[in-house]
Amino acid sequence: MCMKKSLILYYTYDGNTEKVARIIKNQLNCDMESIKPIKEMQTKGFGKYFWGGTKVFMRKKPKLMKIVSDIPSYDVLLIGTPVWAWTMAPPIVSLLGLDSLKNKAVYFFYTHEGWPGKIEEKFQKLLNPSNQLIDSKGINRAKRTLEELEEEIVLWVQAMHL
Repeated sequence: MCMKKSLILYYTYDGNTEKVARIIKNQLNCDMESIKPIKEMQTKGFGKYFWGGTKVFMRKKPKLMKIVSDIPSYDVLLIGTPVWAWTMAPPIVSLLGLDSLKNKAVYFFYTHEGWPGKIEEKFQKLLNPSNQLIDSKGINRAKRTLEELEEEIVLWVQAMHL
């Protein structure tokens, strides 16, 4: 159970990052909200990699749908993203630019299939300096069962001592 008021903010396209967010939510019994761009891509298969990679390389910051949660009222933010082209998905880049993301303890998690690149460094660089990045966790989904992933995530959450 969470002692500090905590909020999970995450972006997911295929549902993998959402699965991780739900495991964290169940462990901490905290609030959770999905970040959604106003215009979401409608591409499947290989096309999604091309579209997503193009948005990353062009440094596009999509406009986001209204975030319902009152971010300033939370002490701790847990921010999650899939890895796209060795960095964060563009909606998370947009999220990090919001004025309401200040003076928070932050945990960062990301899902990938073996090639996370320098995502943690990039996240730290975009995070407002008034925030304190407490810890980061990469969740490598490649060739692993959901049970194995859940065990790894639960251990990470328990180490937070929230």
